[in-house]
Amino acid sequence: SKGDATNPATIHDDPIPTILAGEEVSLLLQLDRSISQGRDVQVKMETGNGAIFVGTIIAGQQSG
Repeated sequence: SKGDATNPATIHDDPIPTILAGEEVSLLLQLDRSISQGRDVQVKMETGNGAIFVGTIIAGQQSG
Protein backbone atom coordinates (compact mmCIF):
# COMPACT_ATOMS: atom_id res chain seq x y z
CA SER A 1 0.00 0.00 0.00
CA LYS A 2 1.14 3.56 -0.69
CA GLY A 3 2.33 5.64 2.26
CA ASP A 4 4.02 8.86 3.28
CA ALA A 5 6.55 10.00 5.90
CA THR A 6 4.03 9.80 8.75
CA ASN A 7 2.23 6.68 7.55
CA PRO A 8 4.69 4.50 5.60
CA ALA A 9 3.52 1.81 3.22
CA THR A 10 4.01 -1.78 4.25
CA ILE A 11 5.56 -4.23 1.82
CA HIS A 12 5.10 -7.79 2.97
CA ASP A 13 7.60 -10.46 2.04
CA ASP A 14 4.99 -13.12 1.36
CA PRO A 15 6.31 -14.60 -0.88
CA ILE A 16 8.38 -11.77 -2.47
CA PRO A 17 8.20 -8.02 -1.70
CA THR A 18 6.55 -6.18 -4.60
CA ILE A 19 6.68 -2.51 -5.61
CA LEU A 20 4.31 -1.59 -8.41
CA ALA A 21 5.49 0.39 -11.46
CA GLY A 22 5.38 4.11 -10.72
CA GLU A 23 4.98 3.55 -6.99
CA GLU A 24 7.32 5.48 -4.70
CA VAL A 25 8.43 3.74 -1.52
CA SER A 26 11.01 4.07 1.23
CA LEU A 27 12.91 0.96 2.18
CA LEU A 28 13.97 0.33 5.77
CA LEU A 29 16.82 -2.14 6.06
CA GLN A 30 17.51 -3.88 9.34
CA LEU A 31 21.06 -5.21 9.54
CA ASP A 32 22.27 -7.99 11.81
CA ARG A 33 25.24 -5.91 12.99
CA SER A 34 26.33 -2.29 13.30
CA ILE A 35 28.08 -0.50 10.46
CA SER A 36 30.61 2.22 11.25
CA GLN A 37 29.94 5.77 10.07
CA GLY A 38 31.16 6.23 6.50
CA ARG A 39 31.22 2.50 5.64
CA ASP A 40 29.22 1.37 2.64
CA VAL A 41 26.81 -1.45 1.87
CA GLN A 42 25.83 -2.56 -1.62
CA VAL A 43 22.13 -3.12 -2.33
CA LYS A 44 20.78 -5.03 -5.34
CA MET A 45 17.17 -4.97 -6.56
CA GLU A 46 15.81 -7.08 -9.39
CA THR A 47 12.63 -6.34 -11.33
CA GLY A 48 10.10 -8.96 -12.32
CA ASN A 49 11.43 -8.91 -15.89
CA GLY A 50 15.05 -9.39 -14.81
CA ALA A 51 16.46 -5.84 -14.84
CA ILE A 52 18.98 -5.42 -12.02
CA PHE A 53 19.66 -2.17 -10.16
CA VAL A 54 22.67 -1.92 -7.85
CA GLY A 55 23.29 0.96 -5.48
CA THR A 56 25.56 1.83 -2.59
CA ILE A 57 24.36 3.08 0.79
CA ILE A 58 26.89 4.92 2.94
CA ALA A 59 26.24 4.76 6.71
CA GLY A 60 25.49 8.20 8.12
CA GLN A 61 24.58 9.83 4.81
CA GLN A 62 21.09 10.64 3.63
CA SER A 63 19.96 11.56 0.14
CA GLY A 64 16.59 12.07 -1.50
